[in-house]
Amino acid sequence: MSIIENTQMQPEHPSMPIARKLSECFENSVEIWQLTHDWVQQFTIGEAPYPSDQSDIHFYIHKSQGDAEPFLLPLDDQRTLFILPIQAETGFDTVAVGISRLSQTEMLRTLLKQEFHLQRIEERNEFQADQIDLYAAQVSADFEEMTWLRALADQLGVCTVERSLNSLAESALELLGDLIHCRTVALITPGSGTDATSELNIKTWGENIPEESCRELVAHWRNSESSVPIVCNDGLIPDSNTQCPEGINSYILTALMKDGKTYGWVATLNKKNTGHIRTHFHDQMDAASELEFGTSEATLIRSTANILASHAKNLDLFEQRQELLIGIIRTMMNSLDAKDPYTCGHSDRVAQYARIIAENMQLPVKECHDIYVTGLVHDIGKVGVPDHVLKKPGKLTDEEFAEIKKHPEIGYKILKSLDAFSYVLPGVLHHHESVDGSGYPHQLKGDAIPLMARILAVADAYDAMTSTRPYRDGMPVKKAVSILLEGAGSQWDKACVEAFFDGMPQILEITIESDQQKDHYLKQYPSRAHALQSEINSVQAAVAAATLV
Repeated sequence: MSIIENTQMQPEHPSMPIARKLSECFENSVEIWQLTHDWVQQFTIGEAPYPSDQSDIHFYIHKSQGDAEPFLLPLDDQRTLFILPIQAETGFDTVAVGISRLSQTEMLRTLLKQEFHLQRIEERNEFQADQIDLYAAQVSADFEEMTWLRALADQLGVCTVERSLNSLAESALELLGDLIHCRTVALITPGSGTDATSELNIKTWGENIPEESCRELVAHWRNSESSVPIVCNDGLIPDSNTQCPEGINSYILTALMKDGKTYGWVATLNKKNTGHIRTHFHDQMDAASELEFGTSEATLIRSTANILASHAKNLDLFEQRQELLIGIIRTMMNSLDAKDPYTCGHSDRVAQYARIIAENMQLPVKECHDIYVTGLVHDIGKVGVPDHVLKKPGKLTDEEFAEIKKHPEIGYKILKSLDAFSYVLPGVLHHHESVDGSGYPHQLKGDAIPLMARILAVADAYDAMTSTRPYRDGMPVKKAVSILLEGAGSQWDKACVEAFFDGMPQILEITIESDQQKDHYLKQYPSRAHALQSEINSVQAAVAAATLV
């Protein structure tokens, strides 16, 4: 066995510090022996302390075994061999062996004890300093987690239905990877298709992971009815011998589950090697645990998943409520349309046209939806107009037209007491205003007219012109388009008309498929596709002609 200190390739032996201390104190070499099945020399600081055969030292170590006091053996040359027991967790299973030039045994015994105790005090101080650092790290980590969760909870508290699950997750999950030291965070949400896995929507933060790997992970666990985090650290999917998908070595997968419904999954993938960083005091500090997810990470992810699931549930409830309201609206408007078969489907088409215009104006999704609903109810005030006026086959008298012009205000009065429909009121009241101030009921001009009303005015005018009435056939699309182009900037808002033309293919599809127009187009063209292309060509020609004027 080598008697020269060499610790470059291996971790330092626990007794190395006391060996160095004794070697410095006595200016001589020191050996460390440890009891396994027998006493074995572990290492030596300096040259061999005892020139005799190793069996002599072995003999004296055995002789001193079990004694807590230093063993001292005077030598012939005024030196003293000492064997100092070093206590371990299971007893005195390690000894330091050395030679001192001190021949006074009692003085040497006292000095050895003092040196040993001083070294133990230093080690204890170092341990306590490490503990303080670890406690400080835990306090810091806990504070970061608490601050982050509080901020996320605050966001949930002020979240409106305008903010999607992906939007809330964007602000939440981007920082989660840094908190739990993982390489990738993924949000996986169900798609609208029937395929259970290929339709999954996947959003990741951090290092790239193949989307197919995320799908495989969810496919294995998607039938689980628990929101308890699933933790994998060994590259194998728990409860099976199946290897983790490509690019994934460790993960925590948590379902976004609320009241038994799963809205998606959050996955944290591939634990970073944190070295000597310990995020929580109770985590083990060994090489294996540095690459493993623990209880603390799983708890944090579960809290995050619960917050996101709560928002997803709220969105779900709002969507159900909206569907119910729209169903009620459709029933109301169908009842109104039934009074006059010539206007049947008018409100639904106007709503669709208006939404297309709003989308082409890059309005927010919520605003586009509000405009759509407003389109459904924009003519609800006609319930207060006498039937003989609504259904009159000929031209209206001034008095009859005055009756018709009351319907925006009648509709406003019907809906203003319903808080759930408050957002539709500007469009219902002002969809017959003109940008030049010639409209009704309040002769508003330009931007004084609410935007949703300006959009509805274009959609309503187009459908009115192209629809058949008792006293006239519907105009050809080309003529209706020409009138809109002529009135852009005077009767109708120019930007709204431009957005209308940007969505012309979609608008024409709706026109061609309407109950009023379908038979007409089927008689005139061999197929729906031919009808659509023909109308697109006519619109392009009308736009080109208007440009030349």
